[in-house]
Amino acid sequence: MAAGSKPSIMSPLFALGYIMVWAGFSVAATLLQWSLDLLGILSDAIASRSAAVAGLILVAAGLYEWTR
Repeated sequence: MAAGSKPSIMSPLFALGYIMVWAGFSVAATLLQWSLDLLGILSDAIASRSAAVAGLILVAAGLYEWTR
C-alpha cells in the first residue's frame, strides 16, 4: 500500500452484500420448507408426497434449464 493511501471499503462491502443475499435466501428456503412440512406436503425424507407438486417442481426445473 502506498504511503498516505486509504484501504478500499469496496471489498468488505461486497462480502457483506454477498453474505446478506445468501442469508436471505437461506431464511426464505427454510421458511418454505417448514411451511411445506406443516401442510403435510413433505415426507420424513423431505420428498414430495403429492404427485402434482412433484410434477410442478419437475416442470419448473425444466423451464429453468431452458432459460438463459
